[in-house]
Amino acid sequence: MVGHWGEAEKTLIVTISGGGAVRIGDTGVASRWVHTIDPQRPQEVVAVGGADAGRVFYGRQCPGQVVHLDVFHSVGELDHRVAAGCVREAVALRAYPTGDGGLSPDYFDVQTATGGGRVTGALTFGQRPQLRRAHLNHVHVTGLVDDERLGVLLDVVAGLESEIVRQGLELRKVERVVREQADPDGQADMSPYQTSSDSLLKEEGASSPAQQVLEEHAAYQVAMDLAEDFGSVADVLEVLDSLDRPVEVGDMVRSAVGRPRPSAEMMETLISRGLAKREGFRFSLTGEGLSLRQFLRSHRHEIEAQLRRLIRRVPSFLPARDCTSHGRPDRRIRPTCNYRLPPTGMQPGEWSVEIAVPDTAIAAARRRLPGGPLTFDQDDIRFYQLRSYRSVDICLLIDASASMAGRRLRAAKFLAQHLLLSTRERVAVVAFQENVVKIHVPFTRNYQKVQLGLTRLQPLGLTPLAEGLVGAADYIVASRARNPLILLITDGIPTVPKWSLNPLEDAMAAAGRLPGQRIRFSCIGLEPNRSFLDGLAANARGSLYIVDELSRESLVTIAHRERKQS
Repeated sequence: MVGHWGEAEKTLIVTISGGGAVRIGDTGVASRWVHTIDPQRPQEVVAVGGADAGRVFYGRQCPGQVVHLDVFHSVGELDHRVAAGCVREAVALRAYPTGDGGLSPDYFDVQTATGGGRVTGALTFGQRPQLRRAHLNHVHVTGLVDDERLGVLLDVVAGLESEIVRQGLELRKVERVVREQADPDGQADMSPYQTSSDSLLKEEGASSPAQQVLEEHAAYQVAMDLAEDFGSVADVLEVLDSLDRPVEVGDMVRSAVGRPRPSAEMMETLISRGLAKREGFRFSLTGEGLSLRQFLRSHRHEIEAQLRRLIRRVPSFLPARDCTSHGRPDRRIRPTCNYRLPPTGMQPGEWSVEIAVPDTAIAAARRRLPGGPLTFDQDDIRFYQLRSYRSVDICLLIDASASMAGRRLRAAKFLAQHLLLSTRERVAVVAFQENVVKIHVPFTRNYQKVQLGLTRLQPLGLTPLAEGLVGAADYIVASRARNPLILLITDGIPTVPKWSLNPLEDAMAAAGRLPGQRIRFSCIGLEPNRSFLDGLAANARGSLYIVDELSRESLVTIAHRERKQS
């Protein structure tokens, strides 16, 4: 394709070398500036004059060296590895070793909604959710290109356009490109585009004050993402500290001193973000991982404060069909307005509750004759039913067997933190695993105690459910809990007996003791275990919630429903 473009290549070189921005075909925009899109004008691309792409993205001291190319498409995820191959192939046609301002694929980076990095590198970077969302509608390419060889961008755009169509996305036409000068009194927020990377475009030791701010913001976002995913800042630091010395691949459960090792899922997350690396049969931290650990230590309190705000505001959702109640009103229907008739013997002028005006009007309308006036009498009046609030001591009884490892156990831990931050209830955390029941968090309103206790909760072994129910009930009675509620979170059925040789019968018997101890019971489980769990809830005269997965949102919704039954 070299030399194929003729006049188009000359126009591109003249425009960009003169400090302008140019549209390439219908979908591409190239310049040496940063490009942005105004949501109010989605078909117009703005090249921000004064925001040199090399300085903003890489902290380069000398402007005008890095070219910025965006190729736009319909919203979707374009495979960044294939996109990187398109760039490599196009650059290789015109490349020769760098050193005098020439071309080399090593000095090109790519980013799409699936990831990014140096096009000749591992391509395991650019995984931060905010960064991926920012590239759902375009392929972002940056490269070290001198003015004479800017024609390579034509080949890059042609290759990317073909790949966009091949992957089932539509090409999105850019109507026009404008250039606006950067605000000298302000600074554009380019944090959604910042990430750790293996790029060779960043000059060693070169970082402007603006770039330092952006890098700190990016580190903050990575720290928040990991803290939310792993459970807490302490958990992230513990995982990073455990990698101070290389970790054997097979040693992923517990160290010799009893400190939990990172799970395979955690390691995959760290590797995909460029924070850890695998060398043969060992894992260790990269330079980016060491930097993040230092950042976490320096900004721990700010990150924890923001994380608490996120935990408090978690959204909730649960389909009503997932609830079955035994011995109590069905929780699938929760009326927002309860009403009753005035009590007999009510004295004139005496008010007991507030009148429910909409329901009163409906009752009168039903009595009205067709075409007649709307009139009210005493039989029409409806009242809101007032309910007094009773505090609840919530005991989270958590299945900590090996099958709960990963997101399920982290969701259960998250629920404990959320209840402490969003309610006035006291919360306890009791876990059962192997043949052990342990009170990780006694009834408390202290958030720090909850965090400390949850850190020590690690998945292991089998499922002694009967032991867990008895242990939780004994603890509740001994602690004289007020209006107690056991909320059982499990992904399976019991596998360890207590009194007999049948773990299922023992669990049923243990559940049957709860009504006599005046302990409310609710269970959250998965569909494959519905039959057993329904019998367990029936024996306890409690309720059962079947969910598709033990997610944070479903656990939060159920917990709030259950505590409001007091």
